[in-house]
Amino acid sequence: MHTNNIDNTATVSASALVHDTAIIGAGATIGAHVVVGRNARIDAGASVGERAHVCGGAHVCARARVVDYATIAVNALVEAGATVGYAALVMSRARVGMCATVGEYTIIGPRATIGAQANIGGECHISARAVVGSDACIANHVGLGVGARVGDGATIGTRALVHGSVGICATVGTRATVQLGAVVGDGVVVDTYATVEAAEAADAVDAS
Repeated sequence: MHTNNIDNTATVSASALVHDTAIIGAGATIGAHVVVGRNARIDAGASVGERAHVCGGAHVCARARVVDYATIAVNALVEAGATVGYAALVMSRARVGMCATVGEYTIIGPRATIGAQANIGGECHISARAVVGSDACIANHVGLGVGARVGDGATIGTRALVHGSVGICATVGTRATVQLGAVVGDGVVVDTYATVEAAEAADAVDAS
C-alpha cells in the first residue's frame, strides 16, 4: 500500500488491501478487509464498508457510501452522496447518480444508469444499459430488462418486470409487466398484475 496516494486524514483499516495506484481522499473511511483496485479513486468523505470491493478504475465520489460486502466493478461510478447497499453489485461502467440509493443484494448491470436521487429497492436486477431517471422509485424485487427505460419520477411496484419504456411520473403496479417494445406514457398508471404488450402504447388510459 503506497501511502503517498492516501490522504493523511483518511482512515484505512490495517487489513484493507489498497493498490499502490489507488487514490484515497481526505476523510474517507476504508473498512476491514476491503479491496481497492488499480487506479480506483475514493473521494473525500466517502466510506467503504467491511469486505467491500472497489475494483480497478472505479470511482466512489465524495460522501458516497459503499456498504459492507458490496462490489463496485471495473470503471463503475458512484456519484457524490449515493449509497450502494449491503452485498449489492454495480457492474462495469455502470453509473449510480448523485444521492441515489441502491438496496441490498441489488445488481446494477454493465453500463446501466441510475439517475440522481433515484431509489432502487433490495434484490432488484437492473440489466445492462437500462436507464432509471432522476427521482424514480423502484420497489424491492423488480427486474428491468436490457435497455429498459424508466422516466424521471416514475414508480415501479414490487416484483414488476419492465422490458420496455416507462414515462415520466408513470406508475407500474405490483407484479405488472411492461413487455419489450411496449411504451407506458407520462403519468399513466399500469394496474397491479397488468401486462402492457408491445403492440399497445399505454399513453391515455390505465392499462389493465
